[in-house]
Amino acid sequence: AVAQALTEYAALNDPEKGFEAVRDDFEMVFKEYGNTGAGEQARIVFAKICYDASQFDLSYEHYLEALDVYEDQAAMESLLLSALGHVCIAKKDYKAAQSYFKKVEKADGSILKDDALYSLALIADAAGSREKSRALYEKIAAEYGQSLYAPLARSKAGSQQ
Repeated sequence: AVAQALTEYAALNDPEKGFEAVRDDFEMVFKEYGNTGAGEQARIVFAKICYDASQFDLSYEHYLEALDVYEDQAAMESLLLSALGHVCIAKKDYKAAQSYFKKVEKADGSILKDDALYSLALIADAAGSREKSRALYEKIAAEYGQSLYAPLARSKAGSQQ
């Protein structure tokens, strides 16, 4: 059911139409297979479909449910916390976004620390906290030099001096 829904979603090449086309299919999967590994992975896929269709409340709900399942797996937990942070930015709930990104930054072995720091810097920048955002940009450049965010961070840190 999920593979067929994803094929249909991709064929439409429009996030909003795709969301409408596959929503019922995913709801059936959650009802029938929600407590299985495949059902939980489908939840994450659907959360991203919701996000791309600007269905941010629904995206948040599904990412949060997935986090309950994967909270003991560091890489998945970081991925889901980061996704929740990005959903909160889209919802303009910057305080909640900061909370999620700070959890990613502090997590042991997180593979998304550079993304979290960059997102925190952007939030600080948008709030007018230039000193805080510059410090975060400098930290990215210094500690995550190989990150795709490093050149952006160096540029932003330099423009704030």
